[in-house]
Amino acid sequence: TRVSTTGVKFGGHVETDRTLHLNTSARAAKELWLLGKSGPLLIATDARTAPTDALPLSPVLFLPLDRQQLLETYRTSISGVSSDKTESTTSESPFLNP
Repeated sequence: TRVSTTGVKFGGHVETDRTLHLNTSARAAKELWLLGKSGPLLIATDARTAPTDALPLSPVLFLPLDRQQLLETYRTSISGVSSDKTESTTSESPFLNP
């Protein structure tokens, strides 16, 4: 798949004061993923600080692809006429679901 080919990329880290320390590639991304106390957190790249439930000193990750386009492709692939699959929020798409 396109996600496994391009991979999830390291974009920086969350400082102890919740500010985001981002590399150049992460600044160009549309969305960032942070590690939260109860699971992954999706935020916009223009955010200056992490949400309060983000873990300090944790990595910031991003997909170098358009997540909305990936979601649409994923939904289309599982909703074919002969497909008996249903949309899942399991490990097969953890970074697609906000």
